[in-house]
Amino acid sequence: MKKLLPFLILLITATGLLVLMKETPRTAPAQTATILAFGDSLTYGTGAERHLSYPAMLQRMSGVRVINA
Repeated sequence: MKKLLPFLILLITATGLLVLMKETPRTAPAQTATILAFGDSLTYGTGAERHLSYPAMLQRMSGVRVINA
């Protein structure tokens, strides 16, 4: 029984980790959604070309309208 206990603990731990690691389905945001990017100069993209700012890249990646505030 003493030799079986570490094996059981390992088995239970591994099973728990597998359950936690199971990928949950993700839903895409509604196409009518709008994201407001509100922040400092890094968010705004000061010094970067407009199409390389964080909000512009977020809009391209998400497919949702992003307002750069």
